[in-house]
Amino acid sequence: MKPPRSLAPFLLVALLVVIPGGLQLALAQEGGLRIAVVDLNRALNESQSGKRSKKILLADKGQMESELKTEENELIKLSNELKSNLLLSDEARKQREAELATRERKLRDAVKRAQLDLQNKERRYTESIFSELKTVIRLVSREDKWDIVLEKQASQVVLYTTFDMDDITDKVISRYDTIQNGQ
Repeated sequence: MKPPRSLAPFLLVALLVVIPGGLQLALAQEGGLRIAVVDLNRALNESQSGKRSKKILLADKGQMESELKTEENELIKLSNELKSNLLLSDEARKQREAELATRERKLRDAVKRAQLDLQNKERRYTESIFSELKTVIRLVSREDKWDIVLEKQASQVVLYTTFDMDDITDKVISRYDTIQNGQ
C-alpha cells in the first residue's frame, strides 16, 4: 500500500526558506531544531493493521480471480465448441457468436469492476491506517519532543541540513501496534 500524496515536501522547503537566519541561530543555541523522519510506506506495510489489510485484500483478489477465471474458462469452452460445431446453421452460429461476444463483454466489465473495487478497498484501508498513524506520530513526537517530523520520502527533498534527522519509524510502528492491540 502506498500513503496518500501530501504537501509535505513543499511545506518543508517553504519552512526552511522562510525561517530567518536569526531564528535558526536561536534554535541552534537552545539545543537545535529536532527533526525526525517516518517512512509511512514502511509503517503502513509493517504494522499489524497494514499486514491484516494486505491479507484481506489478497484474499479478496484471489476470490475474485477465481470467480472470473471460472467464467473465462467457460467462455473458452463455448468458443471452442462453436468453432468445432460444423452442423450449426448460419443463423444459429451468428446467434451463438453474439451471445459469446455479450458474455465476453460482461466478463471484461466484471474484471474492470473487480479491479476498481479492490483499488477502492485498498484506498479506504490505507487512508484509515494513515489517519491513525498520523495520530501516533503526533503522540511520539510530543513525547520525544521532536520539532518537525517529515515523511522519509519528503525528507529527501532536503539536500543538506546541519540538523540531524532521526528515523522514528520503528517506534511509530511499535506504538501503533500496541494501541491497536488495546495495550
